[in-house]
Amino acid sequence: MSSRLIGFGIVITVTCIAIATLSHWQTVNNQQDDSSDNQQFATLDENEQWREAFEKVDAYSSPKPKVVNTKPKPPVKKRIPKLTDKKLIAIVEDEPKSIVLINARGGAGKMQKFQLGDSWLKPWKLHEIHSDFVVWSNTDTQQKQQQYLFKQ
Repeated sequence: MSSRLIGFGIVITVTCIAIATLSHWQTVNNQQDDSSDNQQFATLDENEQWREAFEKVDAYSSPKPKVVNTKPKPPVKKRIPKLTDKKLIAIVEDEPKSIVLINARGGAGKMQKFQLGDSWLKPWKLHEIHSDFVVWSNTDTQQKQQQYLFKQ
C-alpha cells in the first residue's frame, strides 16, 4: 500500500511540474506575440498607403469640411418703440381716472395700468383721459397724439 501511495505522489508531483512548465511557456509565447504585433503596427503607421485606399471609399472616409461663408452679417436694426406698441383695452372713469394697456404686438401679455402723468415710453406721458380715447403728450416736442379705445 505504501508503494501505491509513493507512486501516486510521484504522479501528482510530475503533473504539477508539467502544468507549471506549460503555463510559463504559454506566458512567454504570448509576450513574444505581443511584441511582434507592436512591430506590425509600427510598420503600418510608417506605410501610409492603406490610408489612401480607405479614403477612396466613401463609407470609410470622413466628410470633407464645408466651406463656410465668412461674410459678416449685416447689423440687426433695433426697432424703435412707438406709442402704438401698446393697445388701449380699458378706460376707468372713476376717480382717479386710469387706463389699461397690453402689448399690441404678440397679442397676449401683461396688462399695465396707468394714471394721468404716467409714462411707459419716454418722453410720452398720459395727458388726458376721455370716455373712448386718451391723449399722450411728448414732453420734449409738446406734440400730442390720441389713442382710441376702439378702431376709428
